[in-house]
Amino acid sequence: MNSHSWMLTPIGIGIIGIYSALIGVVILWPLYRLLRNSRWKRWVVSIVGFPLLAAPWAEEVWIAWHFKEACKDAGVKVVRRVEVEGYANGTSQYERQSNEAGPLFKEDQSRQLDFEKQGYRFYEDLLKDGGARHLEREGGQMMVTILDRPQARYHYKLLDPRHEIPIGRRLEKFGRQIVDSETNEIIGSDTQFKRYPSTADALWLQFFGPSLLICEGSAPKPPAPLSPELRYSLYRYVLIPKKSN
Repeated sequence: MNSHSWMLTPIGIGIIGIYSALIGVVILWPLYRLLRNSRWKRWVVSIVGFPLLAAPWAEEVWIAWHFKEACKDAGVKVVRRVEVEGYANGTSQYERQSNEAGPLFKEDQSRQLDFEKQGYRFYEDLLKDGGARHLEREGGQMMVTILDRPQARYHYKLLDPRHEIPIGRRLEKFGRQIVDSETNEIIGSDTQFKRYPSTADALWLQFFGPSLLICEGSAPKPPAPLSPELRYSLYRYVLIPKKSN
C-alpha cells in the first residue's frame, strides 16, 4: 500500500494506545476475572478483545486502501476536443438579477479581461432558473445579456450537484466535467478524491481545522499555446478557442 494514503499520526497512535489500555482495564481484565474458573476464559476474552483492539487499526487500513484504489481513477480524462467560440460555466450557479443587462459592472472587469486572454468569444454563467448570464465583448467593452436558455452547446459542470460525493467511510469524490448539452455526452472529466483522518486522529485534528489528503491524478499535455508544464482547468484541455477568420 502506498504510504501516501496513510494519515495516522504519532498522536493518533498514542490515542489508540490509550484506547487499548482502557479496553484492557475496563472490559477485558474484568471479563477474565469473571471467567477465571472457566476453561473457555482465554477464548472468550480473545473473541471479545480482538475486534475491540483491532478496530482503530482496521479503520485506518480500510480507509487508506480504498483511497489508494479510488485514486487510480483520478485525473483529467479527455474523450475528445472541440473547437468552440464559448462555453457555459455551471460550477457556480447564480440567481437572475433584473439590473444586470448592459455594460459589465466595473468590479467584474478584471475577471473578464482574464477571460478574454483565454481566446473565447463569449462566456456564460448558468442561472438557477435555467437561463444564462451571457458575456461578450461589443464595441470595446464587455456586455452582459440575460438569456432564457444558454447559447453555448458545451457546459463546464460539477460531477455532481452535491459537489462532494461520499464513496465510503471518510472518503469523497469530486471534480468537474464537460457535457455536450445536445447529446448529454461527457467529453472530458477531471476527477479527484479526498480522504479524512480516521477516528483516532479526527479526535484532535478537528481543533486545528480541516485535515485531509487529496489525490488529483495526472493531466494530459494541454493544447498549444498553453505551457505543458502547468496544470489547467478542465475546459482548457477540452474546449479549444475557435480562431477568428
